[in-house]
Amino acid sequence: MRIPAVVLLFSALALLAGSACAQEDTRRFRLTPFSEMTPAQRAYADAVMAGPVAATGSAAVVPGASTIGSPFNVYLRSPALAERLRQLGEQIRFRSSLPERLKEFAILVTARHWTAQYEWYAHHRLALKAGLSAAVAEDLAQGRRPAGMQEDEAVIYNFSHELHNQHAVSINGNINDVISLSIRPNDNKGEL
Repeated sequence: MRIPAVVLLFSALALLAGSACAQEDTRRFRLTPFSEMTPAQRAYADAVMAGPVAATGSAAVVPGASTIGSPFNVYLRSPALAERLRQLGEQIRFRSSLPERLKEFAILVTARHWTAQYEWYAHHRLALKAGLSAAVAEDLAQGRRPAGMQEDEAVIYNFSHELHNQHAVSINGNINDVISLSIRPNDNKGEL
């Protein structure tokens, strides 16, 4: 059976047009505009927009935008879980006793380990703003153990590196070092 050349041509053009349309927005999850959100989704989105993430300059929470960006938009699929993730994320990131420089460095170590380009992109500028040396960040970006780390940065690097590669941390070494960095002076709660 012979297929006419015209049918093949139109089929090829349709495939090309379809792939061009698919390339316009390569997101796995469509952005949900505020106007299409359920009340629970909107409450979550409003909490994100009013929370501490908004103060970081994140491209995901732009004042006046018609939606929230990733990863927050993805979480909208389950508003109850989204709210719990927001609270946990804010506790770990914004209420931890670790200095910003060390929190952002830990995020970069993790982003580099997993080749998480978006996470690197989102946190690299924050790490530098918080005081991480550009040379340390560059070594990490190149997959090298950073030369010139401060002592507390080495503790974070060693802990993170061991956790990522061994899927555990030594109880007598790295974990105690991190705990000693994390406990606030004169804080009886010892929050981490």
